[in-house]
Amino acid sequence: MTFDALGAAPLLSATPLLVIHGRVDAYCSPELAEALHAQATGPKESLWLDAERHVDFYDVEPYVTRAADAAADLPAPPTEPSSPPADPTSTCHQVD
Repeated sequence: MTFDALGAAPLLSATPLLVIHGRVDAYCSPELAEALHAQATGPKESLWLDAERHVDFYDVEPYVTRAADAAADLPAPPTEPSSPPADPTSTCHQVD
């Protein structure tokens, strides 16, 4: 099973995107990360790190801290307006 990150880019729309990627990555090409960033239509940022392996972002310092700090600084996505509370006095009827 594969994940098509480029196909998902248009679905992000107004959702802020942070692409964190290694400058060299034998598992997931930096070019794919660049393309994802380019195709995203909403607010976006990239953070390029000099990690040696794809998994270095999981448990190798300073990459973990730099990635976590960048994610923490990302603005929150816009919120949808909430629906008004349901009227507790109304009743619902099933229509066949």
